[in-house]
Amino acid sequence: MSEDANVKTVQSMYEAFGRGDIAYILDQLADDVVWENKAPRKIPWGGSYAGRDRVPAFFDAISSTVDTELFTPEEFIAQGDKVVVTGRFGAKVKSTGKSFTFDWVMIWTLKDQKVTSYIQFLDSEAALPAFSP
Repeated sequence: MSEDANVKTVQSMYEAFGRGDIAYILDQLADDVVWENKAPRKIPWGGSYAGRDRVPAFFDAISSTVDTELFTPEEFIAQGDKVVVTGRFGAKVKSTGKSFTFDWVMIWTLKDQKVTSYIQFLDSEAALPAFSP
């Protein structure tokens, strides 16, 4: 798969997230996908979700704990089977009513038109106070 095709695949998943189409995102994943969010435990969707059948828990953790106010992918960098994306995320924590915004980096690996690995790094320091009463 070409670098341009990989970028388009990732962009289509971001568009699906924006419209709440998690089923579309799951269809783009390999069965044995490694899905990781490098965040502290206080961020409910942090951690590892090994296998496509566990990834819905990631999205459930987001939707059940925050109302998304901002999701903006900004830069796409592709090399070989990797796509690195930078962006910003903002939300309001349902339990506290506090809002936050942080920068993130997502690293996608694709093989045979399927995502085999997803790793997210985020600026958790900006979000942690919003999760505290």
